[in-house]
Order: sequence, then C-alpha cells, then structure tokens
Amino acid sequence: MQRLQASRRPDQRLVLLTAAVLIALLANLFWAPTSGASDEDLEPPVDVDIWADLDIRVGNMGKNCSGTTFAVVLENTASAPLDVVVSVDGADTAVRIDGFATKRVFTEATEDTSYSIVVTTPSGDVLFEETVFRNCIPDPVDPNVSVADSCAEGGAVVTITAEPSTEQTVNVIVNDTIFETVTVPAGETVTVLVPLAEDETATIAVTDAEGMTLADETITHDCVVAGPIITFDVSCDTGAVVRVQNPADVEQTVQIREGVDLLAIVAVPAGATLEQPLHLVEDQPTTLQVVLAGEVIAEDTLTLNCVSDEPTVVASLDCLSNQLIVQITNVTPNPITATIAVGNPMAGDPIVQDVDLDGRQTVTQTLVVDEGSTNVVSVSVGGEIVFQETITDDCSAPPEPAPILSASLTHDCTSSVATIALNNTGNADGVFTVNVNGTVTVIPVAAGLLQLHTFTVTEDASYQVSVSSADGTVLLTSSFVYNCVPDVVVKPKIELPRTGTNGVYTTVLSGLLLLCLGMIAVDVSRKETPII
Repeated sequence: MQRLQASRRPDQRLVLLTAAVLIALLANLFWAPTSGASDEDLEPPVDVDIWADLDIRVGNMGKNCSGTTFAVVLENTASAPLDVVVSVDGADTAVRIDGFATKRVFTEATEDTSYSIVVTTPSGDVLFEETVFRNCIPDPVDPNVSVADSCAEGGAVVTITAEPSTEQTVNVIVNDTIFETVTVPAGETVTVLVPLAEDETATIAVTDAEGMTLADETITHDCVVAGPIITFDVSCDTGAVVRVQNPADVEQTVQIREGVDLLAIVAVPAGATLEQPLHLVEDQPTTLQVVLAGEVIAEDTLTLNCVSDEPTVVASLDCLSNQLIVQITNVTPNPITATIAVGNPMAGDPIVQDVDLDGRQTVTQTLVVDEGSTNVVSVSVGGEIVFQETITDDCSAPPEPAPILSASLTHDCTSSVATIALNNTGNADGVFTVNVNGTVTVIPVAAGLLQLHTFTVTEDASYQVSVSSADGTVLLTSSFVYNCVPDVVVKPKIELPRTGTNGVYTTVLSGLLLLCLGMIAVDVSRKETPII
C-alpha cells in the first residue's frame, strides 16, 4: 500500500508544474505591456477635430416650403455629445447634440426676407456661416404675349395667354397711350386688334398690372403687295419673251394667256425676275396677256419678223422663146404689189409691169426681149428696189466647152480584178478622182474618151468605191464583198438506232443463255460442296 502511494506522488508534482507554466503563459499574454510601447502612446491625442462629425444645414427656405418657420439642422454623426451656439440675426441659442442625434433650431420667418445664420463652438470658433433668403411663395408667371401685323385683320393683333392657375390683367399701350386694359382668365387666350392704316407705323407695348413690360414692338402695316413688272420682247431664237419682275417680298404667280388659251403659269419668288419664252408664228400678230389674281395687268401684240419681207426673185432667159422669165414669190402673209422693169440702157425707156401678189403667192411673168440685147431687170416693192440683175441675150452664141463625166464599176469571178469605167462624153478634158478603200487616185480623161481603171480584189474582202469630178460632184459610190470561192459544207454523220425484230430476238436469246449458264454453275457448286 505505501509503495503504491509513493508511485503516485511524482504524477501530482507533474500536474502542478504544468498548471504553473500555463498560468505564467496566460499572465504574460494578457497583463504584459506591448513591446516597445510607452504609457504616453496609450493616451488619446489631444488635437482630434471633434467638430468634423457635425453636419449643419438650413431647411424650409425654398419654393413651396411648409409652415412659417425655417430650421437650422444640426446632425451629430459621432458618439460623443457636442455643444454649439446657433445665432440667427444675432439671437443666440445654446444647443447640445447627443451622439448620433439630430437637433433643429426653429425660427419664425417672414416671406422674402434675408437671415444671417452663424453656428459656433462654446469658445467662439465659427463652424457654419450663411445668409439665407426666405422665398416660399412661387413668383407669378408672366402671361405669354405676342404682337404681329395682320393684313387679314387690318392692323396689329395682340395675343395674350394667361398661365393656367392665375387670372391676369394687362394693359395694351399704343404710342405711349393705353389703348385697352384686358383681364385674361386663367389658362385662356384673348386677342386685341389695333387697327392700322396702310403704311401706318405704331409702337405697341403690353404691360402687367405692376407696369412691367411684357412686350414692346414697332409695327408697320404694309399689306399692299407691289405687283410684278412685265416687259415683252421678241427673239428670233425663241419667239416671244415675257419678262416678269417681282419687287414684292412674297412670291407672286402670274398666268400668260392668248385670248382664252393658257400658255404658261409663272411663279416668281420674292425679289426675283424670270423670263418665259413662247412660240410665235412668223409674221403672224399674237396678242399676249399677263394675268394676276384674275386681273389682266399687262398686254401686248407681238409679231415675229425674222424672215426678210422682201420677195424672192429669179430672172432667167429662155432661148427657145427668146423671152425673159421673171418669177416673184411673196414671202409675207400680206398682199403686195411688185413692179418689174426691163430695159436696155441703150434703147430708151424700160418696159414696166405691175404684178399683184397675195400672201405667200408666187407669180411668173414673161417679157419678150431683142436677140443679142443686154437688159437690166429690176423688181421693186413700195418704191424700193428688191432685185436687180443684168441679163444678156446670148442664145445664138455657141456653148462653152465642158466635160461630161460618168463612171461605172464591174467585177466578176473570172478574174481577181475589178474595173471602173471612166467616160468623158463632153467637149473638154475632165478629171476623175477615184477612191478605193481610202486610196485616192486622180485620173485625167480627155474629151470624148473612155478610160478603164482596175484594181486587184481578194477573196472575202470588202471594198468601198467612190468616183467624183474635179468640182466634187459624186459620179459613183459602191460597196461590195468579193466572194467567188464557194464555201465547203461538212455534213454531220448521223447514226440511227437499230430497229426490227432481229435485235429483239438476239437480246432474248442472250438472256436465256446467261440464265442457263447460271443454273449449271449453281448445280456444280452443290455437288462439289461436302456436307458437314
């Protein structure tokens, strides 16, 4: 028994030792000072700004605010209480704001009044300072006013529209004198007409009941629009030209008419000028009218006279009858009288004839003259000579020698040569100009002779040939393709499918033969295959 107790004592000492170590460790953990720290480090700083946690503002000062007071709002966002002094226009109030609390200092307020607000610490340091203005009643809204000249109403029209919630009274003042006082119900519109004469100028103002100017306009009543200025002209290039100038400050539209026929509609912008061309018939008078708003404002009769009014005259000598032939054509639509005078200056007074011609008429007159005589032929209209020519009767004189030229082209397949025959049947030498595909050859041919000109041609080639005389008269034009070798046509070989019963029989027999061979092969394979 004693031996057993002795064996347990070392265990108790071990337990006590372990407990002592644990207690020492815990004491060191909780009660030992932090390494390197001093007592001064554990004390709070003395310069901490405790007022930074105070929020200050002023409320209930703007539009539509409620009640008759405004408030200085003090909000403490820290845990420690704060003491301040609130001064409104010099009246001080001491206020304590608990931690995380909000305090309001109310002051009776008067509308449209300024207030000086100062918030300080107990020691007098200024934390907040502001001057505020109490304005809780909305200002009245001015009515909408416009002043405009109206030609339809005959003067200036003043338009007043009141705001939706308030009846409003305004004064309409014309040239510094009250013209009319108008009360406009809330949300409604009233117009006032100020009559004005044409070109009258007036200063029109609109004021509210307190005399504040809402509108001030100077109006000139200008409603008579200056009409367009019209000019007419005639051009040989275009016919009639109607020029429309618009001096007004608005667009104007006119119609151009010929009697009841509407020829054109012209819209002329403000301050612009436009030209309208119209077709005219030569020597035919045409009356044009310019119409504005159903009223004729301009009219003129125009005649296009671009072709000479002088008649055309042709005089010639007929050697068979020994007569002088005079042909006169009246180019105008109006009748004229032409005077023909034919005379030999060496034989005395001329022969005179008067010829009456209707519009567009042609008349031929014949007059007998002496053989071999020289005569002066003249035609006059209204006393003015329009034609004069000297004609000599030289019918007995032999004609001047002259070439008479002709040309022809031949080509065939007997040779590769084309031939041009150049024939001069006149009594004077002639000159031919031959052009073959751009190659030019000049060939003289004596009087009464025929000359052949040849050129080589090639199979399937094209040729352009022309022949002309020295004065440019075209005697021959031709184009051809030389094609003398027939084209070879290769006929395609066509194979037709077999037809008839022989082909059918052959196909059937071939099928039966293949069937038999197949059956024999199957039978042989069965015999050779062992059964297992």
